[in-house]
Amino acid sequence: MNDDLVQPERCFGAHGHRDMEILTFIIHGQLTHKDSTGIEETLGRGGLQYMTAGTGVLHSEQNLHPFEPLRFIQFWVLPRERGLTPRYGSMPGDAVAEAARFNQWSHVVSDVLAQANTPVKIHQDCNVYLLDLTHQATAQLMIDTGRQGYLLCVEGSAKLQDADGQVRGMRQHDAAELKGPLFLDAKADVGGALLLLLEMGHTSDERSDL
Repeated sequence: MNDDLVQPERCFGAHGHRDMEILTFIIHGQLTHKDSTGIEETLGRGGLQYMTAGTGVLHSEQNLHPFEPLRFIQFWVLPRERGLTPRYGSMPGDAVAEAARFNQWSHVVSDVLAQANTPVKIHQDCNVYLLDLTHQATAQLMIDTGRQGYLLCVEGSAKLQDADGQVRGMRQHDAAELKGPLFLDAKADVGGALLLLLEMGHTSDERSDL
């Protein structure tokens, strides 16, 4: 996962990817995508683009605006199989998408094999949720048994309280690893908060619980 800031009239020039599911969420500014399949699209705040790199694709990411910077979160997910056909798609950051995430978790990405009705489908057991909390609003989050999550505070600040009453604060750029079963209450601070969650199957690691 990268948190990228691209200055006006700057870009990531054409470069290649393969065998990866690539998702990009625009925070502010305008992102112009071009790739070797002939796709060209510009998305603004709240937009989400996705690309199955598969057998290989070249693409560039540009900020064509003369004075406004561009910020976006890009995250890569390994697909369950190699050699997929490259494809591109997007979810616009329109009023409908914006309303869906205000003070509630909006399910925007799911597995192509799942029955969930989401605007974006990828080739992996991984879900993405967005939450835009207004001034001191709250929303609940459940990570089920056998699942885990990676939570990023994209903007603002919030407090997370678990079922045992423990409270942890998050500010912009903070992240948290979540292991199910886990129930959390998320509450925005005075200025609100924008949170992004990747939820997936539990994986084991050798780290001690601290």
